[in-house]
Amino acid sequence: MPDFEFRPVLPRDHSYCWTIYRDAIQPLALELKDWDETARRRLIDEALADACASILVVDHDAAGWLHVDETRHEIYLGHLYIEPQQRNKGLGSRFMRWMNDRARRKNKVFTTDILKN
Repeated sequence: MPDFEFRPVLPRDHSYCWTIYRDAIQPLALELKDWDETARRRLIDEALADACASILVVDHDAAGWLHVDETRHEIYLGHLYIEPQQRNKGLGSRFMRWMNDRARRKNKVFTTDILKN
């Protein structure tokens, strides 16, 4: 049983999710190209409006957010952003193992994209 759970994204969560995304991605994106705040905001708003988005919860508190798209043959993790206070505690690794195990149980391929500078 994982030590995390999920809940739907609520309208009040959008600012929380945007801040985590921006603070994590903006420094990396600026190394690669210009940061288009409007386009990025639209991308995140669209992801959060989708039923595939969830808030990652640990000990009854939000710990980050994710967007997972599942089809008949694949589970695709499009977004995973963990709150700074929850980073470097193994939460991301535990979540990724859980997703990989879940895909294997369902006989699906688990994929994601990694941004590495």
